Amino acid sequence: MAWLLVLDSMIFRAESEVRWLDHSETRLARFAPAPAPAPAPATTQKKKEARR
Repeated sequence: MAWLLVLDSMIFRAESEVRWLDHSETRLARFAPAPAPAPAPATTQKKKEARR
């Protein structure tokens, strides 16, 4: 009987940790800063001038 209680405890602890990790991931995703916009690509005119 004692071993069953220990197993139950381990299962509940693992389930609790998974719920906490899911919660943390959601919270971090919600408050993460938005990615910076990518710089505009250079035009071919500017590339030609840069090569001179």
